[in-house]
Amino acid sequence: MAGLFKRLFGGKAEETEEHRPPEQKPKRIIPRRVPEILASVPLAEIDLAPRSDYPNTCWLDLKLRTATFSPPIVPDEYGNFIAVDVETTGLDPVPGEVLEVAALRFEHFRPVELFTALTKPLHFPTVPVAASEVNGITNEDLAEAITFVELLPSLQDFIDNSKIIVGHNLPFDVQFLFKSGVIFVQERLYVDTLENAKKYLKGRKYDRSKGYNLAALCDHYGIELTDAHCAAADCLAAGELYRSLLCDMADNG
Repeated sequence: MAGLFKRLFGGKAEETEEHRPPEQKPKRIIPRRVPEILASVPLAEIDLAPRSDYPNTCWLDLKLRTATFSPPIVPDEYGNFIAVDVETTGLDPVPGEVLEVAALRFEHFRPVELFTALTKPLHFPTVPVAASEVNGITNEDLAEAITFVELLPSLQDFIDNSKIIVGHNLPFDVQFLFKSGVIFVQERLYVDTLENAKKYLKGRKYDRSKGYNLAALCDHYGIELTDAHCAAADCLAAGELYRSLLCDMADNG
């Protein structure tokens, strides 16, 4: 009767369970470290997948074929690519896990979209001290972090849109990513700037006593490297080093 009275005289009928709108779950925050130099680059969307353990992949069977360039070369033909980098719990991918991942999309050698997130490891209750001393990632940074498998589908989609993958000491990053479930098809160009720098700069004017780490090579080419060992910053540096190497080959043979 009360419901009829409300319908006849303008009152609001009580909501029933079947007509009540579903509750919206609060959107989870995805912790990221974005260096100031990349603050204007749009962030890629990350659609979180359900939590689970890492995919059961035979990741040790990965045989990644990397490409090395030789002069003469036309840099503009290779200007669309994605640079990848990970920060990890240690150097050994067998027990190790990813703490941070970044993939930076370049078009015509300019960064246009950044995929990055801090990730909570499944089998490390705390960040190893040695790792934290290198990459600056703390337990507090990972307090609200997502797991790698939650971002895996979005990362896979992001990477699959590029025919060229670039990184400094790329096999290291790929091993960790492949172990974590990322698929790397061979029908793609994989470029390790470390391998290419060693090959090209051999016998040229370069202070080899400094080694071939990312910081030394960036210094050689006048590339600004800020926030080293932040995955996004290292992606930017690797992308700019890649361009510098190709332009050096094109200009000086």
